[in-house]
Order: sequence, then C-alpha cells, then structure tokens
Amino acid sequence: MMRISVCEEKDSAYGVKIMQVLEKTGAHTILIGERSITEKNPDVQNDILIVSCSDFSALSGMYADIFITSDDEREDRGNFAKDLKLKCSYAVMWGETASQFVGSVSSNRVITYGMSPRDTVTLSSVFDDDGVIALQREIVAMGDTHVEQCEINVHGIRYCDMARLMACAATLLVCGEKRPYRLTRLLSNGMKKLEG
Repeated sequence: MMRISVCEEKDSAYGVKIMQVLEKTGAHTILIGERSITEKNPDVQNDILIVSCSDFSALSGMYADIFITSDDEREDRGNFAKDLKLKCSYAVMWGETASQFVGSVSSNRVITYGMSPRDTVTLSSVFDDDGVIALQREIVAMGDTHVEQCEINVHGIRYCDMARLMACAATLLVCGEKRPYRLTRLLSNGMKKLEG
C-alpha cells in the first residue's frame, strides 16, 4: 500500500482533492485524519492511504512514500515544520515554502510546484477556461520511471484552485503517469473536484 502524507491548512481539502483525482486512475484510496494516524492498517483493500493533517507534529517519525505540503504560507509555518521529523521517498512541496522543511523532511527527491520559473511543476499559461501545466525538467518517478519535460493541457479551470491543480498534477507525475493526453483527461475530468 502506498502511503501519502499531506500537510495542509485546516479545511483546505488538499488530501480530499488529491484522493479524488487519484481515484480517477482506478486506484482504491482511503483518507484518514490526524485522529486516526496511529491505526496500523486501516483497510488493506486500498492501494493508497492518504493521511491528511494540519498539525505537522502528528506526522513526526513516520514514513511516507509521498509527502505533500499545501500552499499555506502562514508566518508560523516554519515553527511547525521544525517539529517535524519525517522520511519520505518523494516530497511534493509548494515552492515558496519548501525551504522551511530543510532538516525536517528527509527525502530522496523533492518536486516543487508553484508559479516560479524555478518550480518543477508550474502553470505556464491560463486563457479563459483552459491552462497549461508545465513539467519544467525531467523527474525520476516511482519505479524509476523517467518522466520527461512536458506540457499538459487542462480544460475547465476557471473556478479551480490553481495550487491544488498543480499539487495534483505533481502527485500524478510522481506516481509515474507520464502520458500528457492521459494527464489532460485525468485533471480535466477532475476539475469540478478541485474547485475551491
């Protein structure tokens, strides 16, 4: 079972949105909150366990295949992050706050998302109800799959939370989905679920 840990501001619903998009791939997912984190095997029928919490310390000492941070830019976030000690294979982080997790998160690979040209995954253009998500450089995804630099056309994004959209795209890319036409379909079909 793959384990995804999501640190997010309370009620921002990143974990829920990522779960809904991953389910479009045919994966069986389960989402648990910070109260249920200590449960060892919540449901072995599921392919992906998503742990969603706003308290970073709840994840301390845990392992995650993928660790995801939201675009929450609270000034006190750095104080919370210093209490976190987490190991993960992949860290998918909001680019502007990723540096706050140095020393707190031990990761084999870091994928940043955001609006900076330095971010790995970014929204390169938006026009009316369509947009283009860009993977700015090749990444090595799960299973040592190489995902080359590409652009993903996404439709129906007018009312979509752009940060959630980029986080979902980055997560799908890290999971090894590298076909732009399939990413377009998964993300465009999931737009209603990504609305704010």
